[in-house]
Amino acid sequence: MKYYSIKILIRLVLLTIVITLTLLAFMDDRIIINRFILLVLFGISAGELFWFLHYTSRQLTLFVQSLKNEDYTIRFPFKEGKGGIHQLNKSFQEVILQAREKRSGQESHHQFLEMAFDRLNAGILSISPDDEIYQMNRKAGDLLGTGRVHSLLALEKVHPSLVKQIRAVGDEHDSIFELLIRNRPVSLSLRSTRLKMDDVEFRLVVFHDIREALDAKEIESWTRLIRILTHEIMNSVTPIASLSESMHSQLLQDGKIKAINDITPSQLEDLTYSLQTINRRSEGLLVFVENYRQLTRVGKPSVQSLDPREFIGRLLSLFSQELKAKNIRTELDFVNTRPIEADPVLAEQALINVLKNAIEALENTANPEIRIELREENGFHCLKIEDNGEGISREELKEVFVPFFTTKNSGSGIGLSLSRQILHAHGGTIRLESDVNKGTICSIFIPFNN
Repeated sequence: MKYYSIKILIRLVLLTIVITLTLLAFMDDRIIINRFILLVLFGISAGELFWFLHYTSRQLTLFVQSLKNEDYTIRFPFKEGKGGIHQLNKSFQEVILQAREKRSGQESHHQFLEMAFDRLNAGILSISPDDEIYQMNRKAGDLLGTGRVHSLLALEKVHPSLVKQIRAVGDEHDSIFELLIRNRPVSLSLRSTRLKMDDVEFRLVVFHDIREALDAKEIESWTRLIRILTHEIMNSVTPIASLSESMHSQLLQDGKIKAINDITPSQLEDLTYSLQTINRRSEGLLVFVENYRQLTRVGKPSVQSLDPREFIGRLLSLFSQELKAKNIRTELDFVNTRPIEADPVLAEQALINVLKNAIEALENTANPEIRIELREENGFHCLKIEDNGEGISREELKEVFVPFFTTKNSGSGIGLSLSRQILHAHGGTIRLESDVNKGTICSIFIPFNN
């Protein structure tokens, strides 16, 4: 650009000199022939300057138009090492090449994102404010059996329940529902969120088929349950079978049942002890079966509006004597006072199980403490019950919600399982976090509109 400016400056200086000399020639009548020569020089200088500026303007217009239209095939000829027009064209060509490379990189990046978008193992819909489907990946079309569609109206004709669910689900919330696709039931997990692009707000809907995952999880849960059921039943049945066989052998002599008079006092004492043991193990088995029945009998909640402070206060009063006797300090932190929509009896049962576990975990803890916190999180009441007890190992943490799993000698192993059943019936859930020797946090979630 420096050479280009010098070229213009030289042309202007020459033109100025020619004009000055021409004016001087016209003022002196003695040099008439010089007037003609100077006029010719003036015409040549002015014409050359006009051509130079016109060519430059045309090249600049061509350069701007190519950038505006994103046409990077335009070439600006130049000779290396030369200034003026060549230097200007070289600069234009360099900018065009940089723009071409940048667009090529953007196109490659866009193609990569498109490929990744299409290969995601989840269906994705990008929906505009006027219900047009701006983007739909291949997995979405495969899952829904529709191929690509361009509007919610078109999708609604095929899957009205899905579109209804998309419109109903809140932002950043998950929803799970059943859909019939190609005469096959499919369990879809759906999540919706809002994105803003170029001042236009889009709705991004992500969904995937979780039936296989649910089936695998169900099989795993059943395997764990059967393992524990087998363990508990075998613990009771094995001694019963062993004692029954022993009693039977004591009552036989030469393959025949002994007469009453032939039974010795020591044998009678052994038989009595065996029958007592069989009775005790049978009663234990009956208790186990009753616990199982209790676990499978969680009914439909009779929902009422509960004042959280009053509800938690009433719950703590049930344990007041035990908390005082064990010198356990309690701390309450209620951030919200919105009524809790829940069945008071079932909710109380679920929280009693959690509080009992917290109290038992503090058995050998110095300065035992239980902290209860109530907050609002994404449309849920979040009740956290935290203790500074012995904690739970990672291996045990995986099993705590499996029915009849327990680490306590006197525990039934259904407390947390029952609590989870109750909370699921309310549309909520329960989570457990724990570190050994640091304590446990039990988080209970109950939706606002239950």
